[in-house]
Amino acid sequence: IDAGIAGMAWSPDEEIGAFLTGDGKLVLMTKDFDMLAETVVEVTDFGASAFVTVGWGKKETQFHGSEGKEAAKVSKKPVLPVRPWDDRQARVSWRGEGQCLAGSTV
Repeated sequence: IDAGIAGMAWSPDEEIGAFLTGDGKLVLMTKDFDMLAETVVEVTDFGASAFVTVGWGKKETQFHGSEGKEAAKVSKKPVLPVRPWDDRQARVSWRGEGQCLAGSTV
């Protein structure tokens, strides 16, 4: 892992290692360090709440789905700073049976 390891945890059966890298990727490897999967952790635009630009009309007259026309008037929430108690360490945690994992980065 060229960018360095920010966080890491072995699965409960110690067959798979989950690595959070310094360049913002999640890498899954076997116990022999063969690559299983690699994906980017942070995405900038995702989900049903992400607006789609069709390239015409004013924002006030465009369709805003279930949020309604009031969504066009609402300003985006500012990104809050990291809380003082957050140590800014990347973490990986596996569910007990090893079927799911969670990663946390700041």
